[in-house]
Amino acid sequence: MKFKLLKVLITGAALTITSIASAGLITDTANGSFIDESTGLEWMDFGVNNIYSYNEVSALLTSTYSGWNLANESQVLNLWHNAFAGIASSSETYTSGTTFVVYEGSGISGLSNFEAVMNTMGYNTGGYSNGRFLNNSGGLSSTHYNLSRIQNSIYTNVMRDVGFTQRDFLVQSNDFSTMLVRETGQEVPEPSTLAIFALGMMGLAARRFKKK
Repeated sequence: MKFKLLKVLITGAALTITSIASAGLITDTANGSFIDESTGLEWMDFGVNNIYSYNEVSALLTSTYSGWNLANESQVLNLWHNAFAGIASSSETYTSGTTFVVYEGSGISGLSNFEAVMNTMGYNTGGYSNGRFLNNSGGLSSTHYNLSRIQNSIYTNVMRDVGFTQRDFLVQSNDFSTMLVRETGQEVPEPSTLAIFALGMMGLAARRFKKK
């Protein structure tokens, strides 16, 4: 009986910690940005700088967007992994051609989970979000989030080598944003009160079982 009680307590605490680990990884701020809690990086919301071209945003880093930096390929891939891998109905899918990584969600819960993340990240026009960034080859690449409910599924991806030319660095469009990122000084987030409580509960249960 006591062993069953211990098992229940430890299982409950473990589930609590798991839910904490898989939730709230992307959190909103009050200044048009969101934070990836896994890396501590702060990202500008989609739809904020989409009135400018990529080159114009680059030039505004010394004035309007002082303190922000142009996102690189590694940072974007990490963000997309942390935002969507835990809620996707399938794990990361790497494909050939222009698409580098895809995350999919299906069913009502899948749709709502994806939409909750994008409500935090923000949108461009048309109900979807395109973000442009500089890839490792020095060209433009893109992120894409599709809000359509075709066959009750939803997807988001990161695309590399999508045929952008030098002209695209100068194009203005409300359909895409330039992805900007900055340090927040919170690279290792403090554990929540609930997580501390769960760990404490596990410790007390183990100690009681040892005494008995």
